[in-house]
Amino acid sequence: METGYTGWGFYLISAVLGFNLMCIPLWFLVGNLRRTHEFGLKQLETFLHLLEKERSKNRHKDVRYDPELVWLIDEIKAQSEKALGLGPLWGRKHTSMAQMSMHIISERYPELAEGVNDAMQRS
Repeated sequence: METGYTGWGFYLISAVLGFNLMCIPLWFLVGNLRRTHEFGLKQLETFLHLLEKERSKNRHKDVRYDPELVWLIDEIKAQSEKALGLGPLWGRKHTSMAQMSMHIISERYPELAEGVNDAMQRS
């Protein structure tokens, strides 16, 4: 005689299987966020390093270092530190803001950023 009862084990196995299948795309998404975050931070770190190198190389030339440039560099450093502390998910906003400051420096100071951008494209 059939009762129509399949037992709670079937539902438990179905729930675990559904959860595992849902976690596979999530694992790829989190991995991509982490790699993108690390790449963005590395790009900012490289830009700052090359910018400092370019500034020290051009000290003998008449290159202006106005307060806005110093403020933008400090802003990039502060946003990078916040992004590093918050991690790949919550730090994306700070990484994007630091990258925008990087592009502002490239736009407003082309004589200084030209060598930096060339070196970043080569590597």
